[in-house]
Amino acid sequence: MNDPYKVLNCSRNATEEQIKSIYRKLARKYHPDRYQNSPLAKEADEKMKTINAAYSQIMKEKRISAEPAYAESEYCIDVDGDYYEIEKMINSEKYDEAEKILSEVLSSDRKGEWYYCSALLSYHRGWLEEAYNYIETACNMDRNNEKYIRLYNTITESRSGTVFAKRGSSGRLCSADNCENCADLGECCCDIGDCFSGF
Repeated sequence: MNDPYKVLNCSRNATEEQIKSIYRKLARKYHPDRYQNSPLAKEADEKMKTINAAYSQIMKEKRISAEPAYAESEYCIDVDGDYYEIEKMINSEKYDEAEKILSEVLSSDRKGEWYYCSALLSYHRGWLEEAYNYIETACNMDRNNEKYIRLYNTITESRSGTVFAKRGSSGRLCSADNCENCADLGECCCDIGDCFSGF
């Protein structure tokens, strides 16, 4: 990898706050969400990966230098630079790995992206109430974040308990809320062997 300080265009003597500020500006500029349906999407994705890797390396070095005990932990990282990668982990079904990293973040350091990723992880695992609580917190922290709003709407729709009806072998529509056959027979009349309801 190239010199991470050159990637972020910052001094080796820069403070953590200065480095975070530089990183956030670059992240806003190159975040893939800004390049959806753009011919530059792939290039932006690669640039974001490079920026994230550089930021993570610098912050690890600073933490290790300040507190040597941190060097023993694989997950002792400054997650500000890794949320994009955590999101990709979740979408790749690497749930345990993503959960491990998120759990290492101190409560005082949990910002909107932490709650967003926690909501996404819970949603993928089917924990809708937990997902809702996380995404509601993220939205309250940043009410104009379109990504948060999209996930909020998705989770809210899933929590609404939409009932899907299937037509069983009897030719009747069967759902948990409206199935006279199931009630009369004490068992489900659907071809699949049980009522298909909820999400």
